[in-house]
Amino acid sequence: MKHEHLRLPNGFGQISKIKSKRLRKPYRAVVTIGKTPEGRPIVKSLKPQAYFKTYNEAYTALLEYNRDPYDLNETKTLEQLYEEWLPKYKQKVSPQSVRSVTTNWKRCSGIKDMSVRDIRTRHCKLCIDQGESYSIKKSIHKVLNLLLDYALEYDLTDHNYSRAIHIDRDADEEIVNHIAFTNEELDTLWQHTDNETVRMILIQCYAGWRPTELIELRSKNVDLENWTMIGGIKTNAGRDRLVPVHEKIKGFVSDAMSVGGEYLIIPHIRYERFRRNFYRLMKELNFSSEHKPHDGRKTFVTLCKKAGVDEYAIKYMVGHAIKDITEKVYTDRDIEFLRTELSKV
Repeated sequence: MKHEHLRLPNGFGQISKIKSKRLRKPYRAVVTIGKTPEGRPIVKSLKPQAYFKTYNEAYTALLEYNRDPYDLNETKTLEQLYEEWLPKYKQKVSPQSVRSVTTNWKRCSGIKDMSVRDIRTRHCKLCIDQGESYSIKKSIHKVLNLLLDYALEYDLTDHNYSRAIHIDRDADEEIVNHIAFTNEELDTLWQHTDNETVRMILIQCYAGWRPTELIELRSKNVDLENWTMIGGIKTNAGRDRLVPVHEKIKGFVSDAMSVGGEYLIIPHIRYERFRRNFYRLMKELNFSSEHKPHDGRKTFVTLCKKAGVDEYAIKYMVGHAIKDITEKVYTDRDIEFLRTELSKV
């Protein structure tokens, strides 16, 4: 059998071709760094680059390495890895996702000076256990998974030990209950529409947005001619959903659009600021201390149910997953259907 390439000298390294049509660089170069007690070669991927488009490129890289060998055990601290990874991550995701990562990264400070190669499951768990709730623990876990997956991709570690961790919801963890605004509270809100936070709450009450969804809603996704808004995050069902603009909030939406900013809500604030403003407002208006920033969304669902709005229309507008196969796959619900149903409120 005729070989395509000559056999490489002992100790020179190895070049293998990975059989995959998806790989743009299928040739992998590894270097022999020693032998096992049984005499088998111990190899490491060539660095800083191990994959090449052609055999000749891989051979040239191995040749350069053998002329002037260097330490292949490159190591980075977790903090150095984070600083290298974050700019690349920012290019792929929304500002909200970046804020979530930067916030939860701070909870990893206990292991930030550790070499990435030395991080094990127990170290990851120390960071995750700092989360005050199930959702925060999940967020910390996500950050560690993203970082260590990146390290694995660039041969900075041999294993992502964070992936071995499973986070169970604490059976005793308090489930956050949201409370709809009463009719009296809604009347009070309508008497204070000069307040920016009040207008945001009322838009929630008649459109069903989560606070962050409303904050991140871009002006280019608001159609004043057809009176629709497109927005949503968090889940597949809720992402980029189309919601009609209710008659009661058209004035708020129109006024906000007249400013001409990138986002509907001007000034473009962060959720933390809305949260502070919300609780301050609840206190000023003598509303129930049990109210939370998502209660406008709860109010929307409550108003819809009281008005007899179609169950699936509600789910479409708030972005809840629809499990009924017939409804999900075989039924078309156009914007006019949603608009007619919403007009019942």
